[in-house]
Amino acid sequence: MAFASFFWRLGLCIGIQPFPFREKVDMFQHFLKVTYFFWVSNLLLTVVLDSAKADYFTLYDGTGLPAAQPWFFSAGNNSYTQTGQADGVRLETNLNTSAGYSNQLPLIGFKNPAFPVLNRSNGFELAFRLSVAVETHTSSDRAGFSVTFLGSDKQGVELGFWGNEIWAQQSNPLFTHGEGVTLSTSSPRDYRLQIINDTYTLLDGTAQLLSGAVRDYTEFGGIPYTLSNYVFLGDNTSRGGADILLGTVTLQSNLSAVPEPTSVLLVGTMVVPVLCCFFSIYIRKKFARAVSTGFSVRQGNLKCPVTFGLAASHHRSIELKFDVAVCIDGDQAT
Repeated sequence: MAFASFFWRLGLCIGIQPFPFREKVDMFQHFLKVTYFFWVSNLLLTVVLDSAKADYFTLYDGTGLPAAQPWFFSAGNNSYTQTGQADGVRLETNLNTSAGYSNQLPLIGFKNPAFPVLNRSNGFELAFRLSVAVETHTSSDRAGFSVTFLGSDKQGVELGFWGNEIWAQQSNPLFTHGEGVTLSTSSPRDYRLQIINDTYTLLDGTAQLLSGAVRDYTEFGGIPYTLSNYVFLGDNTSRGGADILLGTVTLQSNLSAVPEPTSVLLVGTMVVPVLCCFFSIYIRKKFARAVSTGFSVRQGNLKCPVTFGLAASHHRSIELKFDVAVCIDGDQAT
């Protein structure tokens, strides 16, 4: 939308440039009013759309350790290793270790009370950069690295990341291997996990990787699957381990507030300003070709009736307020 709004402003501003003056001509004034109407309405539209943007949160900016920033706790059992790097945090776990990053902990609650409500009807998205260097598991229903994303009603999805597959945990039978997609996870990818109404979608940038129905894991009967608005990235099992690099993590809490421009809107926002520009040039040329007749000098003013080529019925006189010199029968009159 910002891209389209830019073209509106650029095209419409160009469209009004050929008119740096304000003669009293009905057609001319009408066009100026129309042009400025579009220009002002575009600015108002931009303000409205900017105010309707989704709530956007940087949960981890990809530098240092996540727990040193306002949104994530860092927790684990036994020994695990986390190392802050220039492009993220390296987390190493094994079969004896569970560790990761969460926005809330039992008995403590949210690390940051400003964490938003995640309403599935509005839609929400967790975006994260991730590469999995090594992953091991001793069960086909477990993964050495997982992402759990639950809404305000405790429904959402948990995705397991293997070295060659990403898959969803089932809710029935509980915590069993569900639908998945085969791909290498060793290279850094910019994942986007969206939950809208009853569907989750995992994307790599703009390319869809996986989609399915949201899950309800409350049958587990305990935390963290009975928590609302819950986010976890890490190793949550003693039957898996991984060596991963986690980069920037962001959250959008209200996707319904972000207008998605359609192809028609994009075409319109680029074509209309161009048409305005060409129309303004057309008007200016017609104005420049105005035919003046019946010159007369009265009281130091040069008067000329002007006929515009826009419509045969539009005849107006324009007074040009400047001194003139007219040669009449060899004599000079001013």
